[in-house]
Amino acid sequence: TSRGCPYQCIYCSSSSFWGSYRFHSPEYVIEEIKELVYKYKVKEIQIEDDLFIANRKRVERISKLIQDEGISENVTFQCLCRANLLNEDIMKCLKSMNVQNICIGTETGSERILRTIKMGSVTIQQNIDALKLAKRYSIRTHGFFMIGAPDESKEDMLETYKFIKENSMDSGQISVMVPYPGTEIWNYAKGKNLVSEDMNWDIFDMDF
Repeated sequence: TSRGCPYQCIYCSSSSFWGSYRFHSPEYVIEEIKELVYKYKVKEIQIEDDLFIANRKRVERISKLIQDEGISENVTFQCLCRANLLNEDIMKCLKSMNVQNICIGTETGSERILRTIKMGSVTIQQNIDALKLAKRYSIRTHGFFMIGAPDESKEDMLETYKFIKENSMDSGQISVMVPYPGTEIWNYAKGKNLVSEDMNWDIFDMDF
């Protein structure tokens, strides 16, 4: 329903790849959802936006239209969120449109590393509060974590391990930071002669 992201995390290629953050109107989104539901009889829709909740008023409008159409009675949703934007108002909207699962880029348990890779836009406490809030609304959570940030130490990684153990999530995954072209981390890696324009990207195949 949207393209790009208004944030500038140093590892994410979305903002550099798409440029500006753009989104369809709530009315357009509902027409697409109605086609999926009434023509193709889908029962679950995963909203693949990098950040579905970026615009609160838009989320509120989409939620209301979904309720008005009666779609939330028979269809469940999943979406990607951001901890610093998850509050009571947004959570009520997600719950009313029958969102069953949200994915959050928790990334790390180290405040120092999180401040670096997310440019100070979110804190560990906000991640913790978002997970608790989702649990209170009975919405499942999936946490995205990464290791391999510049200057990340063993102690930082152990902070991530501790965060995962101490905070309730229904599922999660840990990935290795990849220096995508156009990102700040790419420029850093290129300055260290770790990447090049004609590199073999197969070295980043992280299937386990």
